[in-house]
Amino acid sequence: MSRLRFLFLALALLAAPALGQAHYQPGAFPLDSLTNMPPFPGVYFSENMIYYTGQAQLDRTLLNGRVPVTLNLDANIFAANQIVMWQTGEKLLGADYGAMILLPLMQPSAGAQLDVGLLQARQAGGSKFGLGDALIVPLILGWHGEKYDAMFSYGIWAPTGSYSSGVPLNVGRGFWTNQLQLGGAYYLDDERTWSLNAAGTYEADSSRSNGFNPGNYFSLDWGVRKKLDDQWTIGLTGYDTWQLNPASAGFGFNNQITNQAHAVGGEVSVTIPEANFLGITLKFSHEYDAYARFQGDVASLTFSVPIDMELPSAPPPAAKPTESKPASVPAEPSGEVAPTSGEPVQLSEPAPEQP
Repeated sequence: MSRLRFLFLALALLAAPALGQAHYQPGAFPLDSLTNMPPFPGVYFSENMIYYTGQAQLDRTLLNGRVPVTLNLDANIFAANQIVMWQTGEKLLGADYGAMILLPLMQPSAGAQLDVGLLQARQAGGSKFGLGDALIVPLILGWHGEKYDAMFSYGIWAPTGSYSSGVPLNVGRGFWTNQLQLGGAYYLDDERTWSLNAAGTYEADSSRSNGFNPGNYFSLDWGVRKKLDDQWTIGLTGYDTWQLNPASAGFGFNNQITNQAHAVGGEVSVTIPEANFLGITLKFSHEYDAYARFQGDVASLTFSVPIDMELPSAPPPAAKPTESKPASVPAEPSGEVAPTSGEPVQLSEPAPEQP
């Protein structure tokens, strides 16, 4: 990449923090994984693959408004998340207790085009691959009832991915994030085939070493799900995400702009008992509205399988009933019945038959 293109792409992507979001990507995970903790103790593994594509446009003017400047940005992010969850089988606050870790492999790519007045447009692009920021969740609580499931978690996003303020593309964010998540599902029928689902995620972001702080975020994943049978489930899903306070920087940068995005989509999932209860979920979300950030689509494919699941022990088999012997044929009357006073009682002789 030439020096001019490098500086241009760096300039384009330095404008992107006001157009982006923090660590958590709403719409990327199966809705059931946000609202329902596995009921059986054990270790569970998931491979969650995410593809996000989005566009953004910044319009400015130069020379007191006489020269229009337009910057068009394209962003594509592929992530492969390795997730391991442990349902301990222990109870805390009346809930099942568990923990989780997420390790992502990231490949972001970006392109930019700069139009300045009548000058020839300038273009640049690039991509990078590597380990992203890890999510460590030491606390997961899951409650289960006849008409509901609920789940709460606390986690920390650690800046394990590489980040440099002088590099136009990074696989890490360069800051720590405390994440709180609360989700639940309410079942509309006794058979638990219809459910209303929602999960809220709050992110409290720290600052980078250069003083830049991306602001805090709140995201709401929601959906209506229908269980078709013991294997297939479909759902109408969506999400809404808001930046709660503007990004800021130590050198006086303060844009007073908060971004947001809103999306709708769907998901379909299947469980295959014959393949060790393998679960597969395909999900898609389209951002129909966005402000001061990228706007695009999110698609994800998730494979989940228990590694060491402890199923409840089966009750002991019921004892076989003893075969009843046929009742003996009553003997001919012997002329005696059980006495009431201790002495045998003689029966009267039967009357002779009439000729």
